[in-house]
Amino acid sequence: MLLLGAACGGGSAQPGSDAGPDAGTVADGGDAGPTVTLFDPSARPSGLTVDAFNVYWTDSEYGLVDKLQLGAGGQESTIASGISAPSPIVQGGDLVYYGGLQDDGGVWSVSKSGGLPTPIAAGENYVQAMALEPGRLWWSSFAMPHTPSTAQIRSAALDGGAPMTLASNLNYARAIAVEADAVYVASDTLKRIDRADGGITTLSNTTVLSIASDGANIFYGDRSTGALFKINRSGGTPVQLAQLPDGEILSNVWLDRATSTLYVSLFASSASNTPSYGAVYKVQTSGGVLTLVARSFGIAGFGASPLAVDSTTVYFAAGALFTAPK
Repeated sequence: MLLLGAACGGGSAQPGSDAGPDAGTVADGGDAGPTVTLFDPSARPSGLTVDAFNVYWTDSEYGLVDKLQLGAGGQESTIASGISAPSPIVQGGDLVYYGGLQDDGGVWSVSKSGGLPTPIAAGENYVQAMALEPGRLWWSSFAMPHTPSTAQIRSAALDGGAPMTLASNLNYARAIAVEADAVYVASDTLKRIDRADGGITTLSNTTVLSIASDGANIFYGDRSTGALFKINRSGGTPVQLAQLPDGEILSNVWLDRATSTLYVSLFASSASNTPSYGAVYKVQTSGGVLTLVARSFGIAGFGASPLAVDSTTVYFAAGALFTAPK
């Protein structure tokens, strides 16, 4: 599972890594197909997720959780309001789960149809990332006093009960991915935390801000070089999948398991001397050509940070909410 993260780059392979096939080859894709504005909110969406019927996002400036019906003429509506800086968001079943990125922001759920939010862990501080597995919600937050080294990994059963802490005193925890035996964390470096005993193993010492898992491998971007990698989730030598062009600033990754494709959103782009306020690339999980999926030019100063993908469409936010065909 994937939650929000960030990275930036442009450069060479990680030392000690293996380069995959054609790692570093970029296909610009012409105009990269149509990019369609779905909805243009007055504030930048800070978290994004999608199901078969709606795309959902958090609006941290106005304290909202909104949704937009998929398809032509879809209706936009607010399902929760009056929230303290909502940011990470995931969905499952009939509920949307979100966290607040400030002191006492908390972790909450709300019906996809709207209504009063239900607290899962109301006192959590600066919730940065979330992941959902059957029966349990995971998140990263900060112990107080809030410093970069007081991040913690917490979870709670969906049917109630007190939250539990798996790991603490981490240096940030901007993204998490959950498997049956371990939780993986973008804690500046890439870390594996054993769910049985809380033991922490560093899988990569590069600066990692966003991650995804396919059950066998962890996928991540290297902030310092702009390279995309995968590594066996038990550890080993990273394999480079692709290299972002110089000037591309990586933000988020999303793994489409059905097609074995990794999607990457960018804060900004200066490739070919053409300013781009948000872009999305894709590459196969086996490596190869990095292909441009979409660029948006509508909202200056906003990169494509939140990212979500369904069976046909890529959704990304860059000051407005955009879609593009996969």
